[in-house]
Amino acid sequence: LRSLAQAIPAQERRSARLPLRSFFVERGRAARSTSTRRMSEKAAADAPTVEDDDCEYIEGEEGVETMPANAAMVAVLEAAETGDVGTLTELLEGVSIDMRGEDGDTALHIGCLHGQLGVVEECLKRGADVNVSDEDGSTPLHDAAAGGYVEIVGLLLGRGARVGAADSDGDTPLHHACRGGHPPVVSALLTHAAGQDGFAALVDMKNEAGEKAIELVDDGDRAAIAPLFGLG
Repeated sequence: LRSLAQAIPAQERRSARLPLRSFFVERGRAARSTSTRRMSEKAAADAPTVEDDDCEYIEGEEGVETMPANAAMVAVLEAAETGDVGTLTELLEGVSIDMRGEDGDTALHIGCLHGQLGVVEECLKRGADVNVSDEDGSTPLHDAAAGGYVEIVGLLLGRGARVGAADSDGDTPLHHACRGGHPPVVSALLTHAAGQDGFAALVDMKNEAGEKAIELVDDGDRAAIAPLFGLG
């Protein structure tokens, strides 16, 4: 199954995961409803394991509700997806901001994937790794670029996101922005690269299929994007 998944382009795998997110959210809710409990220090030592999730408990103070670590992560990703910064802030207390879900996604990945600016700002404020990669090798910048979220792209670049990072398909954020038809994002990425004397290197980067980013632009978007590359 892993080899089959690897044969599918990372962009398609990430797109396919979006409609399935509600499934994982519901599973997380079910896990919390059966596993959340108030435990004293003595009760915690005798607490049964959660066979369905096979995970460790996140420790809390005496009398404070705790939940399995993976159920907590599902809740974190749900809050990041919906833009619920208040809930996200509560859930992240005592938890690493770079904790990952089962697809290797962090809260920052999901905030970028869904264009949740407030979530991204909160994650960055907490010191989230802007260059962390998921199971497909995608960084938060890949996700923001693919969605056309230019303000988020700017924030990530300002925090040191690598503009030339390649995912498991060899695609850079520029490949994603060109494929999605997002001129403002393409402009932001190229401008940033030019400021680092990396414009030529970025536009010449090829993915695993041997394609440069400009070659992924649809005909309908070419008039707006090609000039950004210095093309007519």
